[in-house]
Amino acid sequence: MEKGNAAGVAAGAAAGATIGGAAGGALVDPGPATTTGGGANVNATKPRTPYTGTITNPDGSTRTVARDAEGTTTVTNRDKDGNVTSTATHERNQDGTTTSTWTDKDGKTETETYGDHATATNADGTSTDRWVNEDGATVVDQYGKDGKLTQSEWNGPEGSGTVTRNPDGTGTETWTGKDGWSGTETFDTDGNTVSGSASNPTTGETWERNAQPNGDFEESMTDASGNSHTRSSTSNPDGSVTTGSSGSNPAGDGSYESSTTTNPDGSSTSVEEMTDGDGVSRTTRTEDAGGGVKEVAKYPDGTTHTYAREAGKGPSSATSTWADANGNAIESPYSLGF
Repeated sequence: MEKGNAAGVAAGAAAGATIGGAAGGALVDPGPATTTGGGANVNATKPRTPYTGTITNPDGSTRTVARDAEGTTTVTNRDKDGNVTSTATHERNQDGTTTSTWTDKDGKTETETYGDHATATNADGTSTDRWVNEDGATVVDQYGKDGKLTQSEWNGPEGSGTVTRNPDGTGTETWTGKDGWSGTETFDTDGNTVSGSASNPTTGETWERNAQPNGDFEESMTDASGNSHTRSSTSNPDGSVTTGSSGSNPAGDGSYESSTTTNPDGSSTSVEEMTDGDGVSRTTRTEDAGGGVKEVAKYPDGTTHTYAREAGKGPSSATSTWADANGNAIESPYSLGF
């Protein structure tokens, strides 16, 4: 069962898991602690600032970390389609331990109680929390006078790292994983990654992300086989948004490129082009605001397939036609079920 790191694919998996795990481990603050001071144990009920942040992995999956004022932290992992793949809840107990509950996509749960926790209040009004997370890492959290997390450091079997937060809530994270990955990220006031880079010298994998306050971003990655991939999202002056992706292999005989522009009224246009040993295939798809669709696919041999469906009508009303390289109508060369 997945406990900390989000699973992914290729470099997306490795980078996403390491990044997600590091951020989750460092930023998961158990909240109110049992404090040892002056030889007596007292219950520290100092509230923590609520926090929510989402990390988007290169494969499109996401990891959201949410902490309430009492210090209970919930981590939710979703696939690229938004489906929840696993959740984890971390709650501090009065005896200084932390109880974690993990639930996978099939509803199976696992609960574990672990670690000691100590809080020290410094002379200047700041405080320091020291605790052990579910991965066995020792975490040291520094808090300002206002109870806001200013820095986290962790070191354990899965790796080490440091998160530094600015007064406005933005910050920087650096980390090194046991699997060879290391990287640096900056994040905004909501905890979302603004920019970052990571690499694994052992496997040759890399990852890089740059984002803008309006949500625009560019990501690139290289997997262990040397294949390169990119993803992006751009806001246009007319209010539409264009998302894209591309990839190629080191041999240069295989590549793909796609883009989709979605307008404010919900209509969209998509173009996808793929190249392999047979040549280039290109598909153009338009969809109007009412749900009408037209898709034209052209294959390396010149064959063209056109699919159309009017708005408000079901699949049974759709038309499907094929033409050869000269534009002559032909029977479908495939059993597509249209």
